[in-house]
Amino acid sequence: MQFGRVLKAHRMDSGLSQEELAHRAAIDRTFVSMLERGLRLPTLGVILALAHALNTSGAQLVAQVEQLGAIPHGDPPTPVRKEQVKKKASPKRLAFASNPCGAG
Repeated sequence: MQFGRVLKAHRMDSGLSQEELAHRAAIDRTFVSMLERGLRLPTLGVILALAHALNTSGAQLVAQVEQLGAIPHGDPPTPVRKEQVKKKASPKRLAFASNPCGAG
């Protein structure tokens, strides 16, 4: 996705590391990396937070992406890998009655 290219160009022009940008935008550094590599799409809130951190506007970032002709239309969501899903500490257990009506 071209948003990542635009984001990285702005970050580099600002002389910021991914860590510094993430801190300024109050998001995780790994998320900045995923955005820059095109692995994730930003929400409007994230675009605005990044724009503020980069001393630009969300409209400017989006306009640059549009100029590259890279606004996706109906892209499928990125699947989540199994290792990215946190397991719950206590799994739920099911109890079954011996009788379908619960009696006896």
